[in-house]
Amino acid sequence: MAEYEQFRYHLPDALLEIAYPSLRVVYMNRVAQVLLRYEEADVEAGINGLDLLTPEGAAEALRIGDSQLEPTVRAGKPYRRQRGQHLYDFTMVCKDGTTFPAEVQGSYVLDEHSMPRGVRFMFRDTTGRMRTAAALERSNGLLAAITDAQANFIRGASPGVVFDSLLDSLLETTRSEYGLIGEVFRKADGTPYLKTWALTNISWDEASRRLYDERGSTGMEFTNLNSLLGCAITSGEPIIANDPAHHPRRGGMPPGHPPLNAFLGLPVVVSGEVIGLLGIANRPGGYSEQDCADLQPFIATCGTIIEARRNETGRKEAEERLGLALRGADLSIWEWHIPHGRLFTGYRPRNMADAEPGMGGTTLQQWLELVHPGDRPRLEAALADHSAGLTPLIECEHRLSAGPGQWSWVLTRGTVVERDDAGNPVRAAGSFLNINDRKAAEADLSRLEIQARQSQKLESLGVFVGGIAHDFNNLLTAVLGNLYLLQRSLQDGNERELASDAAHAAERGADLVRRLLTYARPELAAGETVALDNLLDETAALARSMLTPSMGLAVRHSREPGNASGSRTSLQQVLLNLIVNARDAMPDGGRITLARRITDIGPRHRWAPPELPRGRYHVISVSDTGTGMTPDVMERIFDPFFTTKGVGRGSGLGLSTSLGIARAHGGWLTGESTPGAGSTFRLLLPVPE
Repeated sequence: MAEYEQFRYHLPDALLEIAYPSLRVVYMNRVAQVLLRYEEADVEAGINGLDLLTPEGAAEALRIGDSQLEPTVRAGKPYRRQRGQHLYDFTMVCKDGTTFPAEVQGSYVLDEHSMPRGVRFMFRDTTGRMRTAAALERSNGLLAAITDAQANFIRGASPGVVFDSLLDSLLETTRSEYGLIGEVFRKADGTPYLKTWALTNISWDEASRRLYDERGSTGMEFTNLNSLLGCAITSGEPIIANDPAHHPRRGGMPPGHPPLNAFLGLPVVVSGEVIGLLGIANRPGGYSEQDCADLQPFIATCGTIIEARRNETGRKEAEERLGLALRGADLSIWEWHIPHGRLFTGYRPRNMADAEPGMGGTTLQQWLELVHPGDRPRLEAALADHSAGLTPLIECEHRLSAGPGQWSWVLTRGTVVERDDAGNPVRAAGSFLNINDRKAAEADLSRLEIQARQSQKLESLGVFVGGIAHDFNNLLTAVLGNLYLLQRSLQDGNERELASDAAHAAERGADLVRRLLTYARPELAAGETVALDNLLDETAALARSMLTPSMGLAVRHSREPGNASGSRTSLQQVLLNLIVNARDAMPDGGRITLARRITDIGPRHRWAPPELPRGRYHVISVSDTGTGMTPDVMERIFDPFFTTKGVGRGSGLGLSTSLGIARAHGGWLTGESTPGAGSTFRLLLPVPE
């Protein structure tokens, strides 16, 4: 018996026995006494077994006992022991009122009739195990939060969404009341400041609520370095403040701010630089160095995400700068994977509609189909010659489709950047340069040169024709005078008729001379104010009688009232001449449009020669849907005696005379034509100031 007493007294687990049904503690071994802080004298004085449990635990113990005794003992039958081992978790209450978790198992002490006379309990303190389990649970929670954050970031979630999730997990696992996660930026002078990515809403009045609503989602900035946050940023070391009110770097808080009972600031350090900060507050019992160690994986994850965000932002900014530079230069990059025949480029002509996709990744053949048919062979030759090593570069100017019926001029340049071991080209890269402006400038220069030559030619012809016409007019005056005298002196009818025919021919020559003089040195009567809309209507009424039934004539007026200074008769002569020319260009019928509008003419306007003064001009256009004219014909269209009409149908002085009249009015006459699509002639007249 003494040996049994020694055995149970020195058991490694706590043991106590409780009498039944009084529930009085009758025995505690040494381990139980130490754990519960009771002495042997306390046991002898009497301890109620239920007092060793919390009220909730005591109620649960009675319920368990009732459920075990109900089938037998409560019915007056002997107790039947249950098979197996049953363990229960209870919170034990010590003599001084402190508690600890315990794992408990018990068995009934039976009398000779198998009826319970007591209960023997063995229990062990599970505080360490519970702490380990809690730490494991906390670690698993942090690991899950880290995994979710990394997955969300990889899927493209915004930093705000990722860090909001991380902050929620951080507060839950550390049992903190509020906190923040932020990134450290620097001002122009290098001073650091914190901008939040995630922040607990702890607004306490209307002003703080309004501030959080306005800036909580975009990030609050903390610039006060004389604070707990600032201390963590500037030192790069964790800040543990379990008595923040007396911390030397407390920095103070705004009136009404929720209480700050404990604070933990964890800087995020990457390559020796503080790039972020985690701050949590008001954990019951405060924070410790162990918390700093436990949260290292969490800190590292935040650092990885912040660094990745910075790299991604830097990449996007670099791409944006490159894109702006390329767009500013009308330049696009292309890459050609030669073995697969794939071409990658973001090229989009400036005049391509926004709804139309760029070329992106496509085959070389698909891209070549976008090249103008007239330029394609030349570009294919440039690609083939360089691939074969015959030329140092790919370089070719060509037109590229910019939408249905539209073309954009492009300079394609590039070079092979990779070859295989056999020397075959594998990859080429280069650029597309939009040269529409240059081509337009070249066209303008060519047009200006043509206009200058034409103007000089007309000026020279005017001087030449004027001199001849003047001398010829003097000769015709003498001829007409003598023929007049000859007609009066002749009596014979046949001779008088011959003299009359000669005089008639001389008068036609004189009329031709007058027209030549009008072309060379047009002179107008004193300028009158001409209402141009009335002039158009009257001219159209006169011209309709000269048109066939298959021809239509439409008049379009400008919304702006228009007057010009000059000769109404001369201007009508010009318009009638243009309408007659349009009629002759439509042998099978068509439509003539007579229109007026006002426009500003600059120094490089395609309708005007360089010497025409800048300013506002009436533009009276005569358009037809006739056969049109070729460029070589248009270059000579204003030359005196040049005509596209058959023999006997025109003198070739109509347009040259009309140009002379236009110049006399301070304006110009210009024409455009496309074979098969008709012609448009425009009379430019300055708008009176």
